[in-house]
Amino acid sequence: MSAQLAATIETEVGFAREYESSAVEAERLPYSAEDLSAYYYELECLLAQVDGAETHYKVLGIDYLSTTGEITTAYLKAMILLDPASYGVEPELPESLGPRVALASERVSEAFRTLMDFDERVSYDGRLFRWENEDPKHKPGLQRGKSKGKGSKNKSKSVERRARERFSLPVPIEVTGYDEDASDWHDVVESVDLSRSGACILLRRRILIGNILYLRMPMPTVLRAHEYLEQTYGTYAIVRWTRPPRDGFGLAGIEFIGELPPPGFRQRPWAIFSIGKLDGADRRKEPRAYVSEAIEIEYFDESEQLIKKDSGFIEDISDSGVRVCAQEPPPHTDLIRIIRPKVSLSLFAMVRNRFKGRDGYERLCAQFIHGCPSGDARNQ
Repeated sequence: MSAQLAATIETEVGFAREYESSAVEAERLPYSAEDLSAYYYELECLLAQVDGAETHYKVLGIDYLSTTGEITTAYLKAMILLDPASYGVEPELPESLGPRVALASERVSEAFRTLMDFDERVSYDGRLFRWENEDPKHKPGLQRGKSKGKGSKNKSKSVERRARERFSLPVPIEVTGYDEDASDWHDVVESVDLSRSGACILLRRRILIGNILYLRMPMPTVLRAHEYLEQTYGTYAIVRWTRPPRDGFGLAGIEFIGELPPPGFRQRPWAIFSIGKLDGADRRKEPRAYVSEAIEIEYFDESEQLIKKDSGFIEDISDSGVRVCAQEPPPHTDLIRIIRPKVSLSLFAMVRNRFKGRDGYERLCAQFIHGCPSGDARNQ
């Protein structure tokens, strides 16, 4: 071996030894004040979070829509902070923090164990919501307008007609629907409230009662009927009621019907379907009289400008609403005025539903408006 090569090797070995010595020396250096300050700050934030938490979800700093992956991530982050060696530093914790860290570790572990076990999480959510077996007697925290007065019993029966309690819960929902040309449309909306059987949602599109929609959303596990372990929940739903749009958004009440669509949906996904009945007893507030009376109908746009006048006839009527048969109502109108020459009466009404009968004529189901902004609703 030449002297030049030997000198080169010796030089490189010298550099390697010097590098190793520097690395070992760096490993032995104490942690900087910035590192320790950052660690203690994050630890104090976690301890404050756990100390003030009232639920397992708040202990981990998540919400009850969190997936198992999000729960695991929150647990690991918390346990790393509670164990300084795992965090990458080895300070001696002050004596005052010892009991708090031990208690926090217990609560974090308990929260993780409960929320990662499906059966325990469902049971815990049921207790958290004060909702057990969907029995109103076991849901004291979810009763609305409950009163001990003698007159409250009848009032409750007339107001609360919903079979299952709904939670005021805004959840993003991806909605898929179909137009009559069989083309599908997609919209991302938000729920107003949710239950195991349905929801109220805000929509930018006009839909009809009886339309079938497909939904994907981060549904809370306790409210699901299937797909308990999936990150998002998918279900078909039927539109049960709609409200006219205001400021670009309309309300729609939908009922979940399950993982599969109803028969005939694949052939005509835009059609109007009739599936079961609305949940709850005495859904109709007032009895309707079945009559046949010729009328005139005026149709208005959203700015209350008259756009069309046509004839039709009443099929049934009550003090609060009416169903009329119309010849060619405009497709996108919600405000109408029903003129009854027989009794010299005219009433403004808001269209709540429309469907086409077997005779080919459309039926408009409308609710009377007393005190319409355009004038008196009753003009005799």
